[in-house]
Amino acid sequence: MKFLAVATTLLTAASALVIERQASAPPADQVSIESVAWAGTGCPAGSVSEVLDPARQTLTLLFDAFVATIGGGAPVLEQYKACTINIRLKVPQGWSYTVYKTDYRGYAALDAGVTAVQKAIYFFSGESTQWSAQTVFRGPLSKDYLMTDAISDGKTEFSPCGGKANLNINSSLRLTRTGSGTGFISTDSIVNKVIHQYGLQWQKC
Repeated sequence: MKFLAVATTLLTAASALVIERQASAPPADQVSIESVAWAGTGCPAGSVSEVLDPARQTLTLLFDAFVATIGGGAPVLEQYKACTINIRLKVPQGWSYTVYKTDYRGYAALDAGVTAVQKAIYFFSGESTQWSAQTVFRGPLSKDYLMTDAISDGKTEFSPCGGKANLNINSSLRLTRTGSGTGFISTDSIVNKVIHQYGLQWQKC
């Protein structure tokens, strides 16, 4: 596979937090996304666009630089990209929430001997407990992908009860290789707009 360095400039990725409605969940008008902030090599200043729907129930971040590459003359620093996202939710008293799954869609092009790891670590501000999910891709492959990382019961942490809960998501892409293979992975697809969708689970507290 011939890796084209220009490909990294053509890819746009998206990450979304969608407040899903469940049988056991607070009323929609009592939950809202209040603010969002981000930082990291995968989301440098000026490379992210924020879209928040009028009901403040869905947040989408569009990334221009969240792509990891290896080989083909790419600098070593391009092998690992990360972005920390901080989302503040307004949660009604008597309720708390957690992230129980992440849906990933993107594209990976890896030579034999090249491995890509897509990982997300979650934690609430002020809390010590973290939980994570990850997907591993091994070359040779060249494909669009749609994956769901479901987090087992008991391996997540619920937010403090009620009030404003700051959810932190450390999302990363890492490439390694044995040999001289090339490759890249993005949180994108052939249509250039794809979602990391984080599913929320609610409980009364």
